[in-house]
Amino acid sequence: MGPPRARHRRQSGCAPPPSPPLPPPLCPAAGMPKLSKEAKQRLQQLFKGGQFAIRWGFIPVVLYLGFKRGADPGMPEPTIWSLLWG
Repeated sequence: MGPPRARHRRQSGCAPPPSPPLPPPLCPAAGMPKLSKEAKQRLQQLFKGGQFAIRWGFIPVVLYLGFKRGADPGMPEPTIWSLLWG
């Protein structure tokens, strides 16, 4: 008796379409201009300021928008007291 034959699934006869070619890898030297040390520091300061504004401004903006819109029909009007004491 010979070696056992592997069972193969019968293919439908259609090959899958070829995958599209991958884009070339991004090269930092290709399109990025060189930034001076001062420009990098200014960008870093700008991003830190934006991060600070988002972190400390998000909840007050949400509260402001909630109070500005008012309560849904059938619900009591929101007050600072109800906000603090639930």
